[in-house]
Amino acid sequence: MAEGGRGLSSAGSPQGIGKTTHQSHPPSPIGGKQIARKPLTLMTAVFGECFCYGSRCPIPEETVSSKPHGSQFVALDGIECLALGAMTDEQTPKQRVIETVRQLSTQPERLISVGYLMEGAELAPTTNGSPISANTSTHRNMEALAKYDRITMSIPLEVWSNSYPNERDLRRDVRKTIDHIKGKEFDLALQEFDSRRKEQIGLPNQGENRYLAGVTVHNMAVVNALAGRDDAALPLFQEAAKLKRRAFGEEHPEVAVSLDEIGIQLFAQEKFEEALTVFNEARIIRTKTLGANHPKVAMVMNNIACCNFQMGDSLAALETFKEARDIQQQSLAMGSSAKANLDLLHVATTSCNYGYMHLRLKHYDEAQTIFEENLLVQQSVLGDHHKTIKDTLSNLEIASAFHS
Repeated sequence: MAEGGRGLSSAGSPQGIGKTTHQSHPPSPIGGKQIARKPLTLMTAVFGECFCYGSRCPIPEETVSSKPHGSQFVALDGIECLALGAMTDEQTPKQRVIETVRQLSTQPERLISVGYLMEGAELAPTTNGSPISANTSTHRNMEALAKYDRITMSIPLEVWSNSYPNERDLRRDVRKTIDHIKGKEFDLALQEFDSRRKEQIGLPNQGENRYLAGVTVHNMAVVNALAGRDDAALPLFQEAAKLKRRAFGEEHPEVAVSLDEIGIQLFAQEKFEEALTVFNEARIIRTKTLGANHPKVAMVMNNIACCNFQMGDSLAALETFKEARDIQQQSLAMGSSAKANLDLLHVATTSCNYGYMHLRLKHYDEAQTIFEENLLVQQSVLGDHHKTIKDTLSNLEIASAFHS
């Protein structure tokens, strides 16, 4: 999707589409500062954040969508961000992917967003018909996306429910599919998606079908991954990327969404060179359209670093993990994301990967500090008994034992 918007909803499972349990504050990020939720705007829906939000933002309120419009669909995020795990429980690449999926599947509603297909021209930054001359990366990225015929925006389910609590605002088929995924009824969700796929591919010139076909196939791949069907997931992600290239364009950010997931599946198969090629293509697309300091760029860099590690280049992995973590923390400090809890989890995942590399390189002081900083964040999102917590505690125990 126009990727900053393809996001994960905050933790706290909605009890119904129009009835959600809302946390007054998301968990404290690393460093102890609270994240303040900002009102839903076109900027936050498409980019995930606006780095010049508020009084400093030259985009007037009339350019912000008070209500989304366009073709509505279910938008699912995938694995996105790999975790290395614990040194005492060394895993194969496939096991690492499986464990990351297990982490996400505990609350699959986090992966759900309500998507909209929009005309790219709606993102052109203008004031009363005149282009805005602000020299900010956000506005340059808006201009980059505005050149596309169509872009996708997605609103995390919890945020959408809080912003638009009337269930009539949600299409019946979209609501039905969401309910299946929330209930972990993956076979029923696949039936819904497959019915849509057949119509969209069979009638490509009807409505927005040719654009939505790739998104639907991507969703089918995500559901298969959540259900543990890795063999079915990879060819579907590959088909999704092909359909998206054909409809949206070769370097559209929607293509990068599927490329990242293809890279993760290739990583699981230990095809690290192929995975690196795909990850780097996704990184280039995201950098061009979202900017070098966007958290979506950081997540694919985390995956690149995982490949570096598996290929035996520990120093490259360490450096890339650090760069990815710094981007994520900078974005998180802005307090602008609509999906704070899962963003926190992604930062903690990358940071713990960074700590893992320090541990392997026997940098015990650095490793201990990193694990201590991130343990509370992981617990606040996953609870005390998740395997990810046990992995971090295990790594922390090793670092503490050798701490100077």
